[in-house]
Amino acid sequence: MKTNEQRCCEECSYTEVKQPKVKKVIMIGTKVFLVLASGVILYKNKNYIINVGGKLKNTILGIIQKDKLDKSSVQSLIQDTGKLANERMVHIPKTLRNLPPNKKASIKKIETALDNGFNLKDNQTWVVDYSKKVKSAS
Repeated sequence: MKTNEQRCCEECSYTEVKQPKVKKVIMIGTKVFLVLASGVILYKNKNYIINVGGKLKNTILGIIQKDKLDKSSVQSLIQDTGKLANERMVHIPKTLRNLPPNKKASIKKIETALDNGFNLKDNQTWVVDYSKKVKSAS
């Protein structure tokens, strides 16, 4: 026994075509509604949006004007940048260092040197590895 819908489909095939079209119409309708609703919201709040935009513009212009640099500031900035460009970092490995007269290494430094396989003389100390800035040859 066939249902009414099956009989209708056999006779005119109307329901087979209708369902995909309905989904498409609903999707298009939803998109149109959202666009129109957004337009209405924007239109009703246009004065507020213009106000906020103007305030934002004034704020940005104020920041730009506050941060304008005079000629001497720019020159000093360029000089500082040049100084940085002439410096580089170098790695100094752990090593022995000679001390000034009448100075002796601490017990901790003597122990560290022994741990690293070095025997300190009276006027020497142990230096751990470190990095430092040096001027580049330009």
